[in-house]
Amino acid sequence: MFLQRCRPCLLRALALAARNSLLAGVPASEVGSASAEEPVRLTDSAVERLRELLADVAKPGEKMLRLTVEAGGCSGFSYSFNLDAGARDDDLTFERDGVALVVDAVSYEFVRGASVDFVDSLIKSTFEVVENPNSASSCGCGSSFTPKS
Repeated sequence: MFLQRCRPCLLRALALAARNSLLAGVPASEVGSASAEEPVRLTDSAVERLRELLADVAKPGEKMLRLTVEAGGCSGFSYSFNLDAGARDDDLTFERDGVALVVDAVSYEFVRGASVDFVDSLIKSTFEVVENPNSASSCGCGSSFTPKS
């Protein structure tokens, strides 16, 4: 019971520890600073699907897609998507065509410069992180990855 309630906290702690080890030696001025050269981009299909989802559940600007990176998955870290009510203080917000993607500062270090796509196939319909320059490898389904060291 205790582990079930604490699992998200433990996974987050592992992600933070991994991030800190990956960023060892990186100047503080470069950590958590988003630039126009390194946005997390939404593809056309991601924008279209997000608009469809938000049309059913929210007024314009009321909800946004949240991307988080958590420890776990077959390759070490996994991507997670959900609809959220708004951005928090440590979030970076990326907007395109009236929809927004938010990424917390810790997760951003793992997805800086990546793209978010919506894939609709016979086996799945999901948002996916694609073209992630921070990923050394990923699993076959694309939901988890190994970060570059």
